[in-house]
Amino acid sequence: MFNLNPKNIGSVLIILVIATLISSALMYLAGYEILSAQVERSVRAGDKQPGRGEIAELRQELQAANRRNLEQIARLRTELLTSDMATNVERILDGATTDAEKTMRLALWVSSNIRNDRASDYGRDPLAWFSNRVGRCGAKTRMFVEMLKFANIPAGVFNIYNFNRNFGAHSVAQVYYDGAWHMFDVTYAGVFMRGDHVMSWEEIKQDPETAHENMVVFQKTIDRYISENREGGRRVNNNERMKQVYTVDYIRNARTYGFWRGDDMKVLFPQVDLSEHPDGLVLGEIDGAFADVTSDGREMGISGEMGRSLGTHRDTFSLEWEFINPTPDRLYRLNIHSYRASQGDLKFWAKSDTAVIERGAEFETTESKTTERLWKSSPATWSVDFRCGDTGGCRLAMGYDFRGPNRGLFIDKIEILPAAR
Repeated sequence: MFNLNPKNIGSVLIILVIATLISSALMYLAGYEILSAQVERSVRAGDKQPGRGEIAELRQELQAANRRNLEQIARLRTELLTSDMATNVERILDGATTDAEKTMRLALWVSSNIRNDRASDYGRDPLAWFSNRVGRCGAKTRMFVEMLKFANIPAGVFNIYNFNRNFGAHSVAQVYYDGAWHMFDVTYAGVFMRGDHVMSWEEIKQDPETAHENMVVFQKTIDRYISENREGGRRVNNNERMKQVYTVDYIRNARTYGFWRGDDMKVLFPQVDLSEHPDGLVLGEIDGAFADVTSDGREMGISGEMGRSLGTHRDTFSLEWEFINPTPDRLYRLNIHSYRASQGDLKFWAKSDTAVIERGAEFETTESKTTERLWKSSPATWSVDFRCGDTGGCRLAMGYDFRGPNRGLFIDKIEILPAAR
């Protein structure tokens, strides 16, 4: 494995990219020369020109050789970037003896060396983000977790949803050492202490007052508030920001959370005051995108992540609707419009102990809707008719037979309408 000075890694990667482009170009030029030479030899020998099948076979061989070339360069890239991260981790942890000390050192390093910028502009994996020293909460946390692997310390990305008045989502790390979990926020840069013990998210939830009182904020950070040009923004007062993000009420009211890519289905709790929408409520639009549904849900104060509910993503959500102030005994229709679905035989369900479901308690995708890489378009609507009775409200749960991430629906529109009797 290569051992590079971190200052030189950027230059090495630039050279690697240039080499990739030159290599690919030469490979294609060589391919055309080989094809031309094959045709010329055949003509001189008095043979007929190669048929389409022969030429296609030659092209396939050239494409396979080109793929092997690119795969070799990709492996070299990974090896270079991995060595860069390993070298830095070794330097940061020099002299540290306990897992608690190692974790804290790495958390402080990420908080004070990674600038708050969109990671997707620089690559798609923690190694690339680390090399460019960029990332927001999800990227920073994944980077931190990746660095902990070199210290043999187990950790996972832990997501918290509907975490503030704007129904935002946030990523932190849960790190396991000394027989317990501990939460580290390397974005807002801090931890919550009980004595010498770094509290886990579960402990913070159980006692938010103590957690808030014993918040420890990392002082050195290069983070800045995002501005329109992405280059400026005033420097963050981290003491102020941590207290604004982790208020006692925000901690207490957080209900949707868990490990990223976990084996569980997380629950969203959308809340709708039906008296404020006598003619119905619409999130998103047909032929739109799930992001529009999510944006509308936030703007209307219903819930975040609505477009990601009922499957399709690495974090999967079921729904537990709370309907307030319904018209007594009125029939309502809840429509879930999907524009894509995963494989067939997924069984969706609607349940309630406080509402009467008159239609749509079950919904099933019956055909395979997937190709090797892309989900085919498969528009469908799941309609649930329900009435809340004479009470001041009711709850309606919606979910499906969960079989792991990336299975379910792509939702482009959700409607809650008065139903025809």
